Amino acid sequence: MNEYAVGLIRVLEKNITDRNDLARMLESSEAKTAFGVLNDTDLKDNLLDLGAGDFEIAIKRDNVQLKKFVKKFADRSLYRLIFLEDDFFNLKLAVKEKISDIDFEKEEYSVLGTIIPEKIKKSLGKRIMFVDYRSFQKVVVIIKKMAENGDEWKSIETAIDGEYFQCALALSCEIKNAIITDFYKLAIDISNIKNVFRAKKIGLTIEEIKKQLINGGVIPIKKLFKTIKGTEEQYFINFLKIQIEFSKEWENIWEEFSSNYNIVSLEKNLDLFALNRLKEEVQKISSGPEIIFYYAIMKKIMNVNIRLIMTGKINNIPMEEIKMRLKI
Repeated sequence: MNEYAVGLIRVLEKNITDRNDLARMLESSEAKTAFGVLNDTDLKDNLLDLGAGDFEIAIKRDNVQLKKFVKKFADRSLYRLIFLEDDFFNLKLAVKEKISDIDFEKEEYSVLGTIIPEKIKKSLGKRIMFVDYRSFQKVVVIIKKMAENGDEWKSIETAIDGEYFQCALALSCEIKNAIITDFYKLAIDISNIKNVFRAKKIGLTIEEIKKQLINGGVIPIKKLFKTIKGTEEQYFINFLKIQIEFSKEWENIWEEFSSNYNIVSLEKNLDLFALNRLKEEVQKISSGPEIIFYYAIMKKIMNVNIRLIMTGKINNIPMEEIKMRLKI
């Protein structure tokens, strides 16, 4: 990534919607006032002629701009990685259409995917090849076979989630950037931790939990599985607490969880930890693909938060309930 792109991002990121903006939106008495807060952010040019009820249009405009920006300055592998989650979201919708009577509207598919949704849908029926995208091609082959074999949706969804991370690691290897690769390895660990606590809460067996664990993280699957077989949850928490050294933030997460066992709060704290760690690494460098990666990831997360707040305000959902749904 050239110096011009880095300089441009350093200017643009100053106006990204931040946690203070989200707080102002949450505290607003009505949707109109909350929507008005966005005039102080980088979304202001996308609010022209729009009212609070049109917030989805504003977000879509901003997302399309972000996609064009990333495509202009990032190489192909990085571009695909940044929007990989959206391609996999579209894959989930396409599979649901294939195995059920549900027909999703065109607007329900993400505009941020790098693969045309129609191509994803067709690939589940015909032999359509993603010649220059082998990691995604592999995923389609696996998921298509599961759908044709009549596997239950939950099993297919779990497989898609696992393949998402394998595809992310493959693209990270193509980019050859340690910071981005480490981000996804930590993301796998966090996903596994979330799945374990969710599964324990609903009473899944150890073997059922094992099927949900994803390879590729820093914490070895065998070691993680061996630890969760213990009967005491605190034993598992103590194990997790020492997996990341010299991090007070990580220790605090587990101390808080030990005091309240609030899984929703835990998941949010883990996600925030991963983002904070990425931010710290990005702030140390003056150039590199991780700069646009972090910028785009934060833009996407903030747009999700804006959608959650505006939807909540329009539907008169209590502020605290909206707050708990926010990604960070």
